Amino acid sequence: VTEITRVLGQRGLIHLVDAVNQSGGRLLSEVDQEQDEKTIYNALSRCERLMEGLGVDQSATLPEKQETMSLEDIAAMMMRIYTKYHEQEEAIDKFAQRLSPIRTVYNDGSVRIVVKETNPTADSLRKDGVVSFYYGGYLLSSSGSLNNQSLFATNSKELAESAKWVLSDSTVFRVETLKLDESNLLDGLKKGLHGVRSGEECYIAFTGKYGFGSKPSGTIPAKSTLVYHIWVDSISND
Repeated sequence: VTEITRVLGQRGLIHLVDAVNQSGGRLLSEVDQEQDEKTIYNALSRCERLMEGLGVDQSATLPEKQETMSLEDIAAMMMRIYTKYHEQEEAIDKFAQRLSPIRTVYNDGSVRIVVKETNPTADSLRKDGVVSFYYGGYLLSSSGSLNNQSLFATNSKELAESAKWVLSDSTVFRVETLKLDESNLLDGLKKGLHGVRSGEECYIAFTGKYGFGSKPSGTIPAKSTLVYHIWVDSISND
């Protein structure tokens, strides 16, 4: 088993593994294997990023019978995807306008809407920094509004009580502390937290593309627009 056959096998390309094995080295005698491995990795990574951007479930399988799509069909499909995320971006804009923010920060698909800051000149969180915060996660409606019924996660006791949640485990109500570049946060939330300051209150909003994508999570539908209300307790870049 070589590195190239291992990569092909992991990706389910068994027929190519067989071809490589049966060649006995003859077919690959003039091939730069190291360069080919890099090419395979790069191509697969680009496909995965494209699938993620389109909201395609990577575990999905192709239908047994495939019909050729015309250019018009492809254009229509791409337009539906564009329209979906464009509508979500418009809902985020409506939401931000209602808040009358101190400032709004756009960071590669994530929008941070700052509504309170205790020290505008304080250090901001770096990508490898540590942040402690309380949060409330919401589903954003198409009209750009939030309510207690759309709250799906929080570590704030006050927020949970205002939404009339009844939880037997009170240990969930504690500050969340994590190292930003080592966390498994949603992409949109991670991007939004980059740059926050101690004492800041903000909302971090992002489309389904940067949230759960094409997969639902618990009560959260696939491709949902999400908003996190954030209260930053402290940050550290040491």
